[in-house]
Amino acid sequence: MLCTDKTGTLTQDNIFLEHHLDVSGVKSSRVLMLAWLNSSSQSGARNVMDRAILRFGEGRIAPSTKARFIKRDELPFDFVRRRVSVLVEDTQHGDRCLICKGAVEEMMMVATHLREGDRVVALTETRRELLLAKNRRLQCAGIPCIADSDT
Repeated sequence: MLCTDKTGTLTQDNIFLEHHLDVSGVKSSRVLMLAWLNSSSQSGARNVMDRAILRFGEGRIAPSTKARFIKRDELPFDFVRRRVSVLVEDTQHGDRCLICKGAVEEMMMVATHLREGDRVVALTETRRELLLAKNRRLQCAGIPCIADSDT
């Protein structure tokens, strides 16, 4: 989950990435890397969230990480799916990864599993509702969030 500070959004058309958290609410470099790979690989117009992710990633995403991944395909953002998906290949290991980034509510409705630490576990309906409730609390506190995932 990516949380932003929208101070100045209306006056400066600018937001700042504040947190990159896993589903347990713990700071996660993996979440930041996935979001950065998604935002940096898009061929379409970048929105304010993408620009915030790219700014935040400067100096935090290692040059070796940047060079290691190659974009292979893309499903651009649309208002039906409410997410953008980028297929990248890890040139070091040959693995391919589909990285999706979008509205938390939409991502939770299509997700079937989640990562808890190093484990991938089924996303139960109870867990889904807890995560959606956490997102609503953050939204009510004025902290917009988006979710990213990989397959």
